[in-house]
Amino acid sequence: MSVVIDSNSILQNIEEHFKVFAGPGAGKTQFLVNHIKNILNNSNRLKIQRKIACITYTNIATETILKRVGDHGGRLEISTIHSFLYTHLIKPYIHIIAHDYDLDATNLNGHDEIVLSGYQTIQDWKVKTGQLRLRDDEKIVETWQSLKWKFDTANPEHLIIRPPYPVQYFSNDGYLEYKKMLWSKGLLHHDDVLFFSYELVRKKPFILKVLRAKFPYFLVDEFQDTSPIQIALLKLIGVDETIIGVVGDEIQSIYSFLGAVPGQLNSFSLPNIAEYEILGNWRSTNQIVGLLNTIRPNLTQQPLRNISGSTPTIIVGDKLSALSTIANRYPDLEVFSLCRENTTANALQKGLGINVHNDLLQQLKSADSSSDRRRIISDSIKAIEYARLGYFKDALKTLGRSFNRNKTLDNQKQTLEALKKLLNNYDSFANDNLSGLVNFVRTNIKTVSALRSGGAFNFYSSTPYTHAAIAVKNLYETGTCRTIHKSKGDEFECVLVVLEARRGSAFNENTVLSFLLNPNLLSNEEHRVNYVALSRAQNHLYISTPTLSAANETSLRALGIEVERLT
Repeated sequence: MSVVIDSNSILQNIEEHFKVFAGPGAGKTQFLVNHIKNILNNSNRLKIQRKIACITYTNIATETILKRVGDHGGRLEISTIHSFLYTHLIKPYIHIIAHDYDLDATNLNGHDEIVLSGYQTIQDWKVKTGQLRLRDDEKIVETWQSLKWKFDTANPEHLIIRPPYPVQYFSNDGYLEYKKMLWSKGLLHHDDVLFFSYELVRKKPFILKVLRAKFPYFLVDEFQDTSPIQIALLKLIGVDETIIGVVGDEIQSIYSFLGAVPGQLNSFSLPNIAEYEILGNWRSTNQIVGLLNTIRPNLTQQPLRNISGSTPTIIVGDKLSALSTIANRYPDLEVFSLCRENTTANALQKGLGINVHNDLLQQLKSADSSSDRRRIISDSIKAIEYARLGYFKDALKTLGRSFNRNKTLDNQKQTLEALKKLLNNYDSFANDNLSGLVNFVRTNIKTVSALRSGGAFNFYSSTPYTHAAIAVKNLYETGTCRTIHKSKGDEFECVLVVLEARRGSAFNENTVLSFLLNPNLLSNEEHRVNYVALSRAQNHLYISTPTLSAANETSLRALGIEVERLT
């Protein structure tokens, strides 16, 4: 039975495991900040060498906690789970087991979303796995991209590598062989950080003792977004000495593609764990909280601000026009648009009303048989867009792949000069098809094959640079046009939630609006995604839909939602 508390409650016993259930706007961050301060002020187990570990999932949350906690005397370490594990397990200990997995630990330099896709790599893999009959190289790379580590149902203590969906395109041994090819080059995918962390603590238990000695308190925000491997690691750490505290909301579990499993907050348990619940909402107006309660009837939040605001409104028509309409209505406010698709968010940020749901950067890889050319063009596009958003470190890291991954000072200088040229000459190719960028790169950056005819020529000559650029993922939580997943943990005074078809599907009004008309938050992740989006709004909430039938308009008005049609 959970004890009801509020975001300002102080837990009297800091030496027991706990978990806190809290809906959107409940003040989860405030509770964590108060608890961290409570530990800092009252624990006799903290030293300079012993710290509180706090795991968050967004940069916004990290910055907020650090700002609110203030001076912590170096006794607080806050980071993402991947960063934490890489720093405290992979870097100091991976050499112990590297040989067992053909991992070149000497060339290890961080972790990213790297996927090998070159023709020679594919051929080498086919030879190693004895699968020379496989002809669809694009399908092979697609499968490699989807691989995730998970626990083996036949042997629950061991991890296996599989796609997240059932597939038997090639043998199970082929999955691991691909990973070893990656590791032999000193390359780690984000998901591999979890695998090697688990293998280290399983094979070398002394590492757990070191972790517990360094971190007597381990706190996790947004716990519903953790994966089973992360939870297993957390439980192992919490077996002795370290106190585990987790905070989350089951209905805001929207990261199944990263391995998160709905229900894991409810099922998470440690000996004598205390359970608490926060029921209020400090974020939104009475009208917005009322709509959230309608969608989620099993949690009735109290609108603690108790402020009456504008009525949530559906705007029917073009999404770019809807965004412009709201911006004109509130000229003194920043209007944040939240989209399901990364390409839509990027297009709106650039003021483009286009619908490009295909991943053109992925299509580039399959359209161009020249591995050197497709790599430098793809990395150049990503680097340009990262740099234009201010992510210069990521831009240099990405472009550096084409210059021996920046392993030497000369490589780093080449990368920096190349990025400068691309940015300084952006206007010369940005409004052209990709063929313009190819010609610029050939002339000024790196020698690659010229375009003459065939699939590559057709692709580069018919694809606008801007269409390819909006496929670049926004790495962090910046800009006023974001994906819903990137908005998680944040809040905005005025929000436009953009409803659209999922990639590869036609827009179906009844399906897309079902999260309002027939909500099923427990079992439908798309409904949870839209619920998260609505709950980001503080004072003004708008929803954009391209079409709306008369019957659905009547049903939405019955829920207290206004309808506005653009002419």
